Amino acid sequence: MPGRPLSHAPAPRARRLPRTATALGTALAALLVPALSACGGSGTGASGTAATLKWATSYFPAHWDPVVSGSGAQFRELALTYASLTKVDEKGNAVPDLAKSWEYNAKGDEVTFHLRPGLKFSDGEPVDARAVKAAIERAKKQKNSALFGDLTSIRSVTANGLDAVVHLTQVDHQIPQLLGERVLQIASPKAAADPAKLDQHPVGAGPFLVKQLIPGTKAVLARNPDYWDAKHIHIDTVELVSAPDPATVVSGLRTGVYNFADIEPSQAKAAKQAGLDVFVQPGFNASNISLNINKAPFKDPKVVDAVRYAVDRQEFVDKLTFGYGETTDQPFPKGYVAYDPASADTWPYNPAK
Repeated sequence: MPGRPLSHAPAPRARRLPRTATALGTALAALLVPALSACGGSGTGASGTAATLKWATSYFPAHWDPVVSGSGAQFRELALTYASLTKVDEKGNAVPDLAKSWEYNAKGDEVTFHLRPGLKFSDGEPVDARAVKAAIERAKKQKNSALFGDLTSIRSVTANGLDAVVHLTQVDHQIPQLLGERVLQIASPKAAADPAKLDQHPVGAGPFLVKQLIPGTKAVLARNPDYWDAKHIHIDTVELVSAPDPATVVSGLRTGVYNFADIEPSQAKAAKQAGLDVFVQPGFNASNISLNINKAPFKDPKVVDAVRYAVDRQEFVDKLTFGYGETTDQPFPKGYVAYDPASADTWPYNPAK
C-alpha cells in the first residue's frame, strides 16, 4: 500500500475491531529521499544555487481548499501552503503553530488560543482570531466540507484580537490536538469568500507560496519569507508533481527526476538495490474484514469469533506489505499517546477454535 509523503509516511495499519469486523494487519510505508542536489544550512547549496525539492506524491491534491481536502492524506501536501492553530508532534502532543499558546477554563468546556502577533496570509490579510473563527465556521457550514463531523463538539468561537475563544458543547481536552494540522488548516477569510476560486488558488500562511499550479499535475511553491518559522525552512522551492506508476517513480528517483517520493512496499527492494535511501514509518490506517452482524450466519457471535480465529493476520501482512508491516490488536501504533501496552491480542490465529 502506498505511503504518506513528507517527513512522515504513515501507511495502512490493521486493528482488532468490535464484533462487526475481524482485523488483518498493519502495513508500513516506504519513502525514498536521495540527497538534494543543492541544499545547505542557509537554504542554498555550496555553489550558491537555490535548494529545490522535487517531490512525487501519490496524493496530489484534487482540491486546495483545506475544508474540502482536510479529511484525507492530502493535508500533508496542503501543509506546504497552509498552517494550522497547532501541530501534532511524533508523540501525539499538540505543540504551537499559528497559536503560540492556549489554556482551558476551569470546567474544561472552553479553550482560548493566543495567536502569534504580526502574521499575515499570502494575500496580506492578517492572521487573527477573526480568521480562526471564519475557518471553523466555514468548516462546519460549507456544503462540501469534509470536516464538519470533526467539529461537532465546538458550539461557537469568539474573536478578540489575537485571542480566539472556542466554546464547546461538552468538556473536551483534545481540542488542541483536533485543531492541529489536518482539521484546521487556515485559509485567508478574504480568499475563502470565494471557495471555488480558493480550491485552485490556495491562500494560506504556511511555509511556502504557490507560484504555479497545474490542476492534478504539478505545483511549484516558493519559500514564504513571512512564515512564522521561516528561519527553519531551508528549501527555496518545492516542485510537487503527481506520481506516475510505482516503477516509474523509482526510476525517476534513481535518475534525479525526483528527490523525494512515497512508494509502494512492493517497490522498496528495487529502491534499495538502486542505492536509494528508504525510510519507513508506522501508520494509523487500519485494514480489516468487515462482517454484517445483521445477516446470517454472522448474527451468531460464535461465528464471528470463529472468523477471527480463522484469519492468519501475519500471513496477510507478510504478503500485502512485503515485510514492511506488522499485526496489531488496536488502532494505535506503539509509541503513540493512545497506545495501550497492556492490551493483549485475544484473537490469535487458531483454526482449531
